[in-house]
Order: sequence, then structure tokens, then C-alpha cells
Amino acid sequence: MRILMLIDSYPPMIGGAQQYVRNLSIELVARGHDVAVATLAGNGLEPYEEDAGVRVYRLRGTLQRSERIFRDRTYAPPVPDPELLGALADVVRRERPHVVHSHNWMGRSFLPLKRRSKAKLVATVHDYNMRCANWILMRDGEPCSGPGVAKCLSCAAVSYNGRIKGAAVAAGNWAMAAPERRMVDMFIPVSHAVAAGNRLTAGSGRCRVIPNFIPDTVGALGDDSYRDQLPGEGYLLFVGSLTRQKGIHTLLSAYDGLTAAPPLVLVGYTLPETPKSFPENVVVLKNWPHAAVMTAWRHSLAGIHARPSRWKPWPSENR
Repeated sequence: MRILMLIDSYPPMIGGAQQYVRNLSIELVARGHDVAVATLAGNGLEPYEEDAGVRVYRLRGTLQRSERIFRDRTYAPPVPDPELLGALADVVRRERPHVVHSHNWMGRSFLPLKRRSKAKLVATVHDYNMRCANWILMRDGEPCSGPGVAKCLSCAAVSYNGRIKGAAVAAGNWAMAAPERRMVDMFIPVSHAVAAGNRLTAGSGRCRVIPNFIPDTVGALGDDSYRDQLPGEGYLLFVGSLTRQKGIHTLLSAYDGLTAAPPLVLVGYTLPETPKSFPENVVVLKNWPHAAVMTAWRHSLAGIHARPSRWKPWPSENR
């Protein structure tokens, strides 16, 4: 079967969904399928490469050529991007996929191409982006009761650095909600909580909950070239974006109150809300590759890993 994955960033860009798509693609190749990935271009990355038998196309979109709406990381917009749509059409013509498997808003730039491509469209839903422009269904630090014009506009203004940009993202997300629900052939939320938060009916003919898997070989991965940046053996470890939603402020507050605490290592990427200063004995390591992160896990205190996310019922983080 010919399969085309769609995701807005792909390794070496870091992130859980990015690593999941890579793992899934490589496993599908191992099982005899023909797999390609279409993702957004990144600075210093080749426009085309092969990764363990997976063909990777890095495409440039219109928003990447203008002032960025999305701060610090590149995301696909919630509506079809004109330039991305054209580049994606070229990939579809070349790959002739039987199935297109989208993983976030990147899939919305495929919707105008779906009928002509004759491909089935599967959407794995990793978060709440079908109903929430911020993807997390949180408001003022608490679970959000659901979308509303005033609520969504105010939240999006904060997340997307201004009222005009925030309103454009929120309005685009509202506008694409119905076409997306109508045109996707199968939704795969990664948990029942994600299904409920997106108002998807798990177990129906077009929705099936499938947790995102972790390969059995993940523990064997490692990259010792980064090890000299770690504070020896026996430290606490946090991995993820250094943001409030991930619980970084809660973690730092708790750590600051400890006495005789071991070092705390934070591995992840920063956003504007990331704290500008850290308690003594905290080591911040930015943008490590997945294999290096696995090395860090192995040398941290056994069974003591910081997991302070405030509202994130996703299976890969709750095992």
C-alpha cells in the first residue's frame, strides 16, 4: 500500500507527535508498505531525503515566507495554505497514495486535493485542535468548558501574539471544522479523552481510538555524544516544552522548596512563556535529539522522572 503521512514538522525537529510519525512510518516500511512523509521545510534541512526507507518531502508554505504567526516553532495554518497546497499537489501526483494519513492541521491543506487524488484520508488526532485553536482546551489555567467566540478570541490572541493573528487562526479553525469532519474517512484519536474533547464518537464507523505506540526497541536507543552535558549520575529529569501547560512552573516551584535535592535536568524547547531564570542546580538543555534523550533517561534517578503536565490525557504521557 502507498501511504503519505502529513505532519507539520518531522525529525530532527523534536516532539512527541514527530517521533511517533517517524516510528510509525519506519514500521510500515518494515511491513512492506511504501511510505512517504510531507512536512514543512525547516532551516538547514534538505527539501528531500530518505530516512530508513521513508521518503521525506519538506515543503514551504506561504506563511513561512511572511511574518510568522506561530512563535518559535513552525506549524501549518488551520486553513489550506496556497503555496503549501501547490507543493503538496506535486507530492501527491508523484507518490499516488492509496491512503493519506494526517496528524494535525497539515492535513487541511490536502482537503482540496482529496477528490482528485482518490486517496482515503485518515486523521490521527493527537490533541484538541479540531475544537481549540490553542490545541489544549485550557483557559486561565483550568480545563475549558468548550469553544465560545469571546473565549477563543482572547485565548488565541495570547497564544498567537496579537488580536489580529489570533482572530485569523481562531476563525480559520472554526471555518475548517465542518469540511474536515465531512471529508476525513477515519478519525483515530489517541485516547478516549481526546475523542471526547473533539466531540468524536469513539467506536463509530468513522472513529476508532488507537493509542500512539512506543516501539519495543526504544530502550536500546542512545547517543552518548551529549552525555558530557549531563551532571553525572542521579539527577531528576524533565523532558518536554518548557511551558506552563507542561507544568514547568509548578515543577520549578516544587523543586525550589526542596532541601539537599539532586540536580534537575530540563530537556526541551523554549517558548516566550518559558521562565527566564531557574533555581540553583537546574540544568537546561535545549533541542536534544531523541536518541540523546533516551541516554539522559537511563542515567537519571531510577523511577523518578518529572511528569508535571497540568492537563494532558494522552496515552504516551500516562504510562
